[in-house]
Amino acid sequence: MASETYPGAAFVGDSNFLDLNLGATAVNDIDGGGCTLYLVDVDNSANSAASFIKFWDAAAPDVGTDAPMEQYKIAASKREVWIIPRGLTFGTGLSLAMLTVGGTGGAVSPASAVIVRLNYNTT
Repeated sequence: MASETYPGAAFVGDSNFLDLNLGATAVNDIDGGGCTLYLVDVDNSANSAASFIKFWDAAAPDVGTDAPMEQYKIAASKREVWIIPRGLTFGTGLSLAMLTVGGTGGAVSPASAVIVRLNYNTT
């Protein structure tokens, strides 16, 4: 998994996040504390099945056990973008993972790479 957080070139928030192959292993607390999420851009075009991006307001969630705060379904072979005008606030920390099933359960990564871009404000 290759992920990075970088300032600048922001859509609404002051920081951006990029992961070139998000999977079932959570990327924990991307900003080292609370933040507000404004944009979710997921490219699932390499997969012939739907994928689910899940977000937790936690520093280190237990994927497959802890209920996500928010989740979005990405259709097979599609790129989906969600703009959250008022933002989605994470008080503890923004952690995320990409799975093959929705809901609380699931611990399997999609078969092929899923590219994720986020835009957020630090608090």
